[in-house]
Amino acid sequence: MRDLWLRSGLTRSVIERLADADCFRSIGLDRRAALWAVRALDEKSAAERLPLFENKGADLLAHEQDVRLPAQNARGRACHP
Repeated sequence: MRDLWLRSGLTRSVIERLADADCFRSIGLDRRAALWAVRALDEKSAAERLPLFENKGADLLAHEQDVRLPAQNARGRACHP
């Protein structure tokens, strides 16, 4: 559950709603076990955050160059409407 929380970026409350809807049965957690796992997540703990994704790289996209794609020919338009 912790891995899902950290990787998805979803809030604890959203994951708790998913657990309440029994969405984690496919990974071996019934509704009750999933709710307990979600409630065990600590939003305040610095250890629960991935430092790689904390605001350090927020300005990376500001320096990204625009990319121009070639025009699509008639064959491309026929295959992909």
